Amino acid sequence: MEGTRMSGNTVSRLRDNITPKVNMDGLCRFLRSHHPVKTADAVAAKTKRRVPAKTVSKWLHGENGISASHMFQLASAYGPDALVAVWGGPVPFWLDDAATADAKARRQAQIAKLNQEIDALEAKRADRKEARG
Repeated sequence: MEGTRMSGNTVSRLRDNITPKVNMDGLCRFLRSHHPVKTADAVAAKTKRRVPAKTVSKWLHGENGISASHMFQLASAYGPDALVAVWGGPVPFWLDDAATADAKARRQAQIAKLNQEIDALEAKRADRKEARG
């Protein structure tokens, strides 16, 4: 729309409609659900200290909001679920799709691990049965 001008109010309203509001309560619930004990220390460890425990502690106590840099670090460490947790308002389809795909991949990995354990149990049973004659 070359040559089209928008007023400052229009731009501001558009920005407000596409800019997520940060949901710190949601983020804190998310972090505590993953790390019920020593949450701040565990988050710092999970992010390889890129998010200091002191910073996380301030979030958990409602003293500070999150920076974009720290949000990227959390998304890198925890995947799209961290973004879903902090998103204030309806989650956009692309983020919902990413979170769903990530959850599906985690569950498929769990299923694969369980199938390996089942195969190992069956192999041991077969070995015992063979040893008995």
